[in-house]
Amino acid sequence: MKSYLSNRCFIILVAFILIVPCVQGMKVSVTPCVFRSGDMHYLEVYSRIMSESIQFVIDPEDDSSYSSSIEMLVILKKLDAVVMADKYRIDNSVSDVNLDFWDMKRYNMDAGKYNLEIRFIDLNNITDTLEYSAILDAGDEIESKMIHSDILLMAEIDTSNKRMRFDKAGFFFEPLCFNHLGAGQNQLIAYHEIYDLKNITEKECFLKYFVQNFDDPLESINLTGYKKLEGIPIERILLNIDVSSLGSGNYILGCEIYDREKKLLKNYDAHFSVFHPLIDVMTDIDKDELFESSFVQLFDETELDYALKAIFPLVGNNQTETLNLIISGNEIEPKKYFLYSFWNNLVPQNSRNAYQKYMDVARAVDIRYANNVGHGFETDRGYIFLKYGRPDDNVFVEEEPSAPPYEIWIYNYIESTQQTNVKFLFYNPSLAGNDFKLLHSTCRGELSNPNWEFELYRDAYDNFGSDGFNKNAKKFFNDF
Repeated sequence: MKSYLSNRCFIILVAFILIVPCVQGMKVSVTPCVFRSGDMHYLEVYSRIMSESIQFVIDPEDDSSYSSSIEMLVILKKLDAVVMADKYRIDNSVSDVNLDFWDMKRYNMDAGKYNLEIRFIDLNNITDTLEYSAILDAGDEIESKMIHSDILLMAEIDTSNKRMRFDKAGFFFEPLCFNHLGAGQNQLIAYHEIYDLKNITEKECFLKYFVQNFDDPLESINLTGYKKLEGIPIERILLNIDVSSLGSGNYILGCEIYDREKKLLKNYDAHFSVFHPLIDVMTDIDKDELFESSFVQLFDETELDYALKAIFPLVGNNQTETLNLIISGNEIEPKKYFLYSFWNNLVPQNSRNAYQKYMDVARAVDIRYANNVGHGFETDRGYIFLKYGRPDDNVFVEEEPSAPPYEIWIYNYIESTQQTNVKFLFYNPSLAGNDFKLLHSTCRGELSNPNWEFELYRDAYDNFGSDGFNKNAKKFFNDF
């Protein structure tokens, strides 16, 4: 089984002078696959580098262009001896730092077992490195051949044009990032090759493929199919499996080659993960006997959408994507169940009363901070108010000549972060009614912008370094 890089969350903070840095570290999806061509074997290594996880440098001659530079060291070992080493750079120049970019390298290899090691270095931040390793199987060393290639999982394929970077067997494709299917991905696309079956048996053969739950192998999953094999030197197998019924979790795509007497000749697999929150919710509904008599059954869809949007500040980051999907969907039962489950888990003994008290506050916040974009509790100030409560003190400034209107909220203590003297600074650069944005805070987990003064006093940039009566925000922020 190959090991794939873990998925972490990264935040981009945009500096105002030279660089666009990443906060935590590099994130790269690596997909190695071994294939055969005649008597030769070769390794393909696909790497997708996530743009938000690397550091971009602004071009000094063109401030609308950004560049990144990644160094890759690829080492292939056999019996702990290095048989191949390749070191090269990936330089990328873009106008949009939100675009990921791909790299693919191909290396010839003999049959046998190998260890693949890759090191990525962000040359704009050389302390940021990432190590990847995998075990590769290039077939039987004695026979000097392999019966099948690795299984290459794909996010999408296209036979009509070259809008995707890579091509194979008459179609263009994009590898499946981290072998992970997200909320909107319901098709598992898999490609692999089978070689020279007639060297093993003269009988007709067929391929059986199936999906199995990695975490619960005994779970019954009705996703099984068969393909007749022709016995030609290279059989190219492209599978497109509907996995819309799978709940979130880890799975195996298994492949087995049988002869016509149903004798197993070879078996192999690929691992993938799925995130299907709506399926998870519908599964939970079936298991919860109290749901049908809960208070949410009285709500129509308009009330449900309003209440679901209002609880966003209280929902953990691991549930925000699920909540967005449920709100944007047309099915009313998932909306009812999410709202019911949230309050039932938060206040099991009196969830209805807790919901009503919270919504009283949410409606007041909606009125207080409403603007022409959305509900008041969807604005930055409304969100912070519902998440952390009413501030203990605040400073509102709207007539400072050097800055747009701004407001500083002060919390003496925030229980969820165990912090004292926490500050939030909101400002209104558009000057539109109630259009205040969070510019900076000292609260853990919220926006921290070291360049907040520059942003606040952007219109007075020429005099930014001077002290005077027209720049009071830092004094207010530090003194309260």
